Amino acid sequence: NNMGVRNVVPIHDIVKPDIFEDKIELISTCEMSIDELKAFALVLKYAAVVMEKDGITKESIKKASVVFLDSDELIIDEEDEKCCASTFSLIIYHMNRLRKTNNFLIITYAYIEEIVHHFWNIHDETEVKYKGLEIMKYLNPNVTIDTLKRWNINWK
Repeated sequence: NNMGVRNVVPIHDIVKPDIFEDKIELISTCEMSIDELKAFALVLKYAAVVMEKDGITKESIKKASVVFLDSDELIIDEEDEKCCASTFSLIIYHMNRLRKTNNFLIITYAYIEEIVHHFWNIHDETEVKYKGLEIMKYLNPNVTIDTLKRWNINWK
């Protein structure tokens, strides 16, 4: 039921590695290109490889709803009138802003960084960058920590 996100647009299914099955739901308020979704699928694929290497198990990770957003607000409607409180983990990608970079690698890295924050439960930005780089190297071996620092986009 997409936890009541308003203005949802259907998106193509992607192949998720086993560790993310039932752990990630994808919600979008904008049309996502096949390339944008393929990039996200690849991020999950290689994140899963690194998670396994790091000994992270499916049982140990928390679910997340991934929202691809094309505006500056996310509206959630609670349709269940009996519900008085709820909790969920959100990973939000502001596609309207990311697309302005016109750089597919930057968009891909943005995907990675939030996946690392959530599934590795790392808060330190520098630590996140090094873990993110480990995943990014599978996608593009030429990216270095300096590349990531140069991009230095304001992720949260």
